[in-house]
Amino acid sequence: MLIRSLFPAFILCISTILPSVFAEEIDIGRAVREGAETISIRVVSSDQNVQQLARRALSTHGGLNVTSREDAAVRVALTASGSTVEVELQGRSRQARTSVRGADLRTAVLRACDQVVEALFETPGFFASDLVFVGKQRGNTELYRSDLFFTQVRPITSDRSLVVTPRWSPDGSKIVYTSYHASGFPDVFMIDLSSGRRTALANFRGTNTGASFSPDGRRIAMALSGTGNSELFLVNS
Repeated sequence: MLIRSLFPAFILCISTILPSVFAEEIDIGRAVREGAETISIRVVSSDQNVQQLARRALSTHGGLNVTSREDAAVRVALTASGSTVEVELQGRSRQARTSVRGADLRTAVLRACDQVVEALFETPGFFASDLVFVGKQRGNTELYRSDLFFTQVRPITSDRSLVVTPRWSPDGSKIVYTSYHASGFPDVFMIDLSSGRRTALANFRGTNTGASFSPDGRRIAMALSGTGNSELFLVNS
């Protein structure tokens, strides 16, 4: 199997941050958190696949205890239609409803779970996130992209060369990484994920590695040894 053969792997995650649609109902989260280490939550849906995915996602959050008990502190009801999920969040005092859309039903369900987490904890969820990682097959390392649960693994590179340290841009549109494919030595490249275009950022004599975006995405830091010693440099992204 592809996923099994990719491990061990170096994994990075980027969260899909969405504005909370339950902002007016934040008191639900504060009320059910009082005196409890975790919030008990019950997920219901007429679509068993939707219910199973939502339960799986929410159970990975350390602040939630997914249960089937009727007396759970929070009840989440999901109704799926196409690539849209209607969400009803009901706490002990009041309830809220909203609608979440995605590129497909699976993405919509995970985004709905992200919204539930944000409503309860006032921090973004991470279930609709993407991962980028280095996988090794048949002696070659490549970059891969995947959903959080490794059900949709897609290759990014096919260079048949050593590749290391992928890093996301803050907006999730680009990846910088180090590869030996062009010169046989470590060079820094950037890939635009929407177009697939790859740009060489640093292919100077010596070692070029360790690239990472600044928090605002405008600059990239990297380690270059062209001067004789390895030093840190900043370039415009």
